[in-house]
Amino acid sequence: MVQTEPAIDWRRGPRDAPAAARGRLPWLLAAFAFGAAVIIARLVQLETATGAAFRAVAAQPIFRERAIPADRGRILSREGSVLAEDQSAIGLNLAYRWLQNPPSPVWLRSQAKARLPRSERSQLPRLLAAEQQILETRRHLHQQLAQLAGLNDEQWQRRLRTIQQRVELISRHVNARRQAEGGEPVTVAEELREHWICDLNAETARAMAVHIEQFPGAKLIEHRNRVYPQQSLAAAVVGYTSRVNAVELLANPQLTADDRVGRYGVEVQNHSALAGAPGLLREQLDHGGASLASTVIRQPRAGDELQLTIDVHLQRQAEMWLDAAVSGQLGVKNLGSNLPVGGAAVVMDVATGELLVLASSPRFDPNWFSGDDSTQASEALRDPARPLWNRAVQMALPPGSVFKTLTAIALLEEHVVQPNDVVTCRGYLHQPDQLRCAIFRRQGIGHGDVNLSDALMQSCNVFFFHFAEQTGPGPLVRWADRLGFGKRTGIDLPGESSGTVPAAMQDEIQSPAARSQATMLAIGQGQLTATPLQVARLMAALASGGKLPTPHVVEQPAAPASPVVPISPSTLRAVRQGLERVVSDPRGTAHATVQMDELSVAGKTGTAETGGGLPDHAWFAGYAPAAAPTVAIVVVLEHGGSGGEAAGPVAKQILQAMQQRGYFGPAP
Repeated sequence: MVQTEPAIDWRRGPRDAPAAARGRLPWLLAAFAFGAAVIIARLVQLETATGAAFRAVAAQPIFRERAIPADRGRILSREGSVLAEDQSAIGLNLAYRWLQNPPSPVWLRSQAKARLPRSERSQLPRLLAAEQQILETRRHLHQQLAQLAGLNDEQWQRRLRTIQQRVELISRHVNARRQAEGGEPVTVAEELREHWICDLNAETARAMAVHIEQFPGAKLIEHRNRVYPQQSLAAAVVGYTSRVNAVELLANPQLTADDRVGRYGVEVQNHSALAGAPGLLREQLDHGGASLASTVIRQPRAGDELQLTIDVHLQRQAEMWLDAAVSGQLGVKNLGSNLPVGGAAVVMDVATGELLVLASSPRFDPNWFSGDDSTQASEALRDPARPLWNRAVQMALPPGSVFKTLTAIALLEEHVVQPNDVVTCRGYLHQPDQLRCAIFRRQGIGHGDVNLSDALMQSCNVFFFHFAEQTGPGPLVRWADRLGFGKRTGIDLPGESSGTVPAAMQDEIQSPAARSQATMLAIGQGQLTATPLQVARLMAALASGGKLPTPHVVEQPAAPASPVVPISPSTLRAVRQGLERVVSDPRGTAHATVQMDELSVAGKTGTAETGGGLPDHAWFAGYAPAAAPTVAIVVVLEHGGSGGEAAGPVAKQILQAMQQRGYFGPAP
């Protein structure tokens, strides 16, 4: 047998290795041994010096504090019907990383590694294949959850985008703040929690809970949801809530992403009282994040319960008749889809300012805003008919002839006219094509000899033109200001409009501009605009001897003191006589549509011109019973046409409903 030398001589190196290489090997081995010795020494040092401390820290429990939501206070009607309340709901929550699109590459790689044995985690083909499996699992998960939630793919994706946009906005703001303070960027904790997607019905939730492990990243969490049992009834009064947005979360550290805040109506006006105060829960977690124990540090305090002055039965009647009028069922002209129309109705207690009815048409359903994303809510916000606009409080229109009530007060109080002064109405003031009465435009005739009561009863423009030219706009502007026009009424609802009262011209009374302004103001036209609520206060002042009540929708322990506008008893008698004849006299503009045998009503119709060839706005404003008034009533229909023909019937229906509910005592 042939003897061969070994390939490597460990003392000399390979036979063919250069001498220099053979000389470096011992040094490399020595360097490796030295490095290992240093590491071991450091480990020994750490164990000796701080090992016990590190172990103590590691053994310490992890605590986390989180808010316990408080029940939001209920909102009740006058007679106790529930208008808004919190109810238990089961929410489908999904961890942010499972909804983020595109998914985080770091998260995706960590999920893939978790699925592979250690020996395969460094093999790129295996990692890529595992990542594809994760993506397919996500896709299937989203399909399953969307189906369980009853959402189509577009709705599902829109909800996920809404959540992601909120999280990204929070992350940008937090990191921008840290950068400004010289800190390092952080991962926002908001990303690591589960996010509410939608509520599930009880049957679906039970079925899902049995197999929850099949839905990675998903949780079922019981929570409280805001519910509006009466749906659209008095929606503009009650308002709605929605989940806080990213900006609000950043501005108020005490808020959580699940909190709801008032957005409209009583819900926002009384948010602090309704919201209560959240509690505080401290959880003990293991180092894997699992909860070991929890302690309630502070119990939540439920929000206050609010009772409104609104009578739901009257409110429902008013909304029904408003809707019918707006849709043309009561003779209002069909204006087509290019001209959105609506209406409002107000019924106010003349002594206290309590609002028994505050109706607006069209309306919305507050339940539409319960989720982060609602097609119905989005459509309502874009609807040109503005269903989220409280027309009773926010709509300011020319009041037309209902303003003649104030003009009559101003002329009498300024001693410009006496109740029995007579003006001959030819149907126009100076020229047949200017400053005319409606009867002249329709029939080519005038009202003949009329005094103040006749002029109110028949709505004679010429009578008011005649005296307004003599006095100028000053007295009308002053009395409009005294009786609350051009300023907010102080109602306990947000977004109230102040309307517009033009400043009185400083020119001579007889100047063409001043005369023109005075004649337009006298009949409620020109630059003058008013809200239904302001007109209701005017009627309440007339009915109560000059008291201007502050309207309110939330019950108060005692009615606030009402400012009193000094109006002489003779003026009140003269104007009230005219308003009674508007309804009771067969020649009155509201006799055919408002007069009732069982209830005496006083009021004034208004047909406010809008220009541009569009139909007029229709008004009726009054009070009842005429002899001893307890309530003021206003109905207005945008582009409704004649006040007597369109607004009058709605007012009559509301008053009849009040009579049936005993508001006026037994029928006379």
